[in-house]
Amino acid sequence: MFKNLLKSSLRHIRRNRVNSLINVVSLTIGITISVVIYTIIQYQYSFDHHHSHGDRVYRVNVLEQRDWGVSYGSQTPEPLHKILRTDYPQIEAVSRTIGPMRLYLHFDDVKFDQNEILFVDEGYFKMFDQEWIRGSAEAFKDPKAVILTESLATKLFGDKDPMGEPIDFMRRDMGIVKGIVKDIRKNTNMPYQMLANIDMMKQIEGYYVREDWGITSIGTTWVMLPENVSPTAMADQFHEIIEDNLGPDYAEMLSFELGPLKEIHTDDRFGNGVNYTIPNETIYILIAIAAVILGTSLINFVNLTTAQALKKGSEVGIRKILGSSRKDLATQNFVELSILVFLAAFLSIWLAEVLLHQVNTMITQVNIDLQVEASSVLFALVVSILIIFTAGLYPTAMIMAFNPLKVLRGKFNQTKGAKANVRNSLLVIQFVFAQVLVIVLLVFNAQFKYIKTKDLGYSVDNIVGFRDFMPGRFEVDETQLTTVKTILKESPYIEEVTYGTGGPNSNFAWGTSVYTPEMSENASINCDYKHV
Repeated sequence: MFKNLLKSSLRHIRRNRVNSLINVVSLTIGITISVVIYTIIQYQYSFDHHHSHGDRVYRVNVLEQRDWGVSYGSQTPEPLHKILRTDYPQIEAVSRTIGPMRLYLHFDDVKFDQNEILFVDEGYFKMFDQEWIRGSAEAFKDPKAVILTESLATKLFGDKDPMGEPIDFMRRDMGIVKGIVKDIRKNTNMPYQMLANIDMMKQIEGYYVREDWGITSIGTTWVMLPENVSPTAMADQFHEIIEDNLGPDYAEMLSFELGPLKEIHTDDRFGNGVNYTIPNETIYILIAIAAVILGTSLINFVNLTTAQALKKGSEVGIRKILGSSRKDLATQNFVELSILVFLAAFLSIWLAEVLLHQVNTMITQVNIDLQVEASSVLFALVVSILIIFTAGLYPTAMIMAFNPLKVLRGKFNQTKGAKANVRNSLLVIQFVFAQVLVIVLLVFNAQFKYIKTKDLGYSVDNIVGFRDFMPGRFEVDETQLTTVKTILKESPYIEEVTYGTGGPNSNFAWGTSVYTPEMSENASINCDYKHV
């Protein structure tokens, strides 16, 4: 029987090629966009969810009360992690990380620029999982220990065994390769290609590890709490640290907050983290866009299916007279709908994979790895089933309600009554959704145009910048920079040369507080600045 239903459905689809094509195209667009947005959202919410202790890991954040509001920071003074280790035994593990950063390395008389170097301590391996290929976390008892990812080890050493090999950090300290781990996932807030012992920072960049409570723009402190311990209650206990080390005035302004590891990626209050953040509001907007587009496709599908049901009224009337039951008619209609919907779903999965690949290629500012996985396919399947039942109920109910005698006499009329009101309501909703999409598109276009054409206050034409042009980061000999500047200016193709810690459009900046005599005792203005 099912074979006959399938043949009959395919014949009906072939007889109505145009409407069937419109249905498939409309649903394909809606499901494709839904799958793409679902994959993006799932990826954003998956950051650092692969760590086995991730539910108990928290970042220590700093909140500073100002006259104008609250200033949020995710980096803490160097001495904090030591106090947490010694004075708070209830904390299961404490870790201090610096970076990831870019440094000049020397290996076999070859100098190269390496990014994503993360400096960590032994506590890091108690909180964050690594897939070890060679070595273990015990290696970090050596203050010179360096851990490489599999891809970086292959890049540097090829087929040679890297274990025990030295790596020179900017001619200031020598690291020793003590382990190899698999490449880290891209959906992490702490990407790295190399892990180095944080003790090496004293030789490489002594500024970063100064025992100074006044410097908060360096390094991140992490804690792992036992199960069933409230992070809020624990953070309240840290208040005495501020009072003991910075004084009562700062204790009134500053407080610590423990931010869950799995929520860092969507908490945009702390924009100075080590990776990009995406606020929950943005994700909600994406969900709304997907819902509107999918809803428009669904309503369009219902309207076209209903129109087709009206056209085959005579066929339904004859089948009823010949003895077809309501169940047979409903099954026939659902089989026909299922063929169209699952065809659209199949095309959507393929198109979503193509689109996600293009997104991965176009977005170069951050590391992302969007791809259709099993969960995305399952999502498309669930959406398809919901569409079949949602879109099939009304047309099927209408078909089963046909009076065969009225249909055959030509007296069947669906332009009046409750059923007509349903169809008209669906049309109105479809037009409203379409208008919303047009308005959203116009607003997005206006915003992008504004971003591209906004006058920045300085010329951006014929200006070239070089990141980390000289080794040494913040401790570069100024005479070296002056020499390089003089040599570059001798070129007839260069009009002017300058250097600093970042260009006007660079995200990097130092932070400080500015005071004026007119301000109250606890008032200040936070500002960013660059060395030029």
